[in-house]
Formats: sequence, C-alpha cells, structure tokens
Amino acid sequence: MPSISRRKALRGLSVGLCGALTAGCVNPYGQSRNDWYVYAALDSGDHEEWKITEYSHEQVQTNDFARELVPKAAETGSARKHASDAGKDAIDDLPTRYISYEQELVRMEMIHED
Repeated sequence: MPSISRRKALRGLSVGLCGALTAGCVNPYGQSRNDWYVYAALDSGDHEEWKITEYSHEQVQTNDFARELVPKAAETGSARKHASDAGKDAIDDLPTRYISYEQELVRMEMIHED
C-alpha cells in the first residue's frame, strides 16, 4: 500500500509542477498578455477626402514607426512592428493615418492581439 500512495503522490507532484511551469510562462497572474503592434498597409481605395501627408513631413520623419514601416509597406504591401515601448499612442502624433510615399497611399493603425 505505501508504494501505491507514493506513486500517486509522485504523479500528483509532476502534474502540479507542469501546471505551475505552464502558468508561469503565460503570466504569473493568470491573465493573457496584451500585444500592441503598429500596422502599415497599402490602401488602394480612392480616398480623396483624406488628408495626404508627404513622407518628408517633419512629424512623419521623427516617428520611428512611420520611418520604418511606410517604406516596407510601399515595397511589400504591408508591414508591422511590435509597439511595446511606445504603447497604444505610438502613431497619435502623426498628422494623418494615411501617408503618401512615392505615389503610394499607406494606412497606419494600431492593432491589438491577445
């Protein structure tokens, strides 16, 4: 009988350890992680009513996400970058979410993934 209870105890311990390790990897408080990204994509629709800002605009030049993602999106169709340091307001200082770059119209926005 003692060997059976030892076996059960070891099994319970291993299941408990696996659960604790898995929970610790996700989040120690049991909550899902919030990931914010800046997403830039070519916008082929007709948006004459939107204000188009040249890429050389000072606010666009100083925005790290615009400098990196707008050329990539104009080249490949879309691009995204993790915005952990910048937070949700990473592109709020841009004059518009639509940026003209070499005759391409690029839309920038923040996206949230759990």
